[in-house]
Amino acid sequence: QGEIKSLVNKGGVDGVLKGQEKMQSYLSDLRNKANVNISRNNDILKKMKSKKKSVVKPVAPAR
Repeated sequence: QGEIKSLVNKGGVDGVLKGQEKMQSYLSDLRNKANVNISRNNDILKKMKSKKKSVVKPVAPAR
């Protein structure tokens, strides 16, 4: 907060606004990357579950 106050007092409102725009851009990019990662993880889990269901358990030989 101290840095923001000093920038505003020095007339650096434009600098603060540009910094906010950059942060907003970074957060948007981070959100997109997180969503892609979640989607990939969900796809992997679905494939793992479908493989578990498709695996045939061995049957003991008849006596």
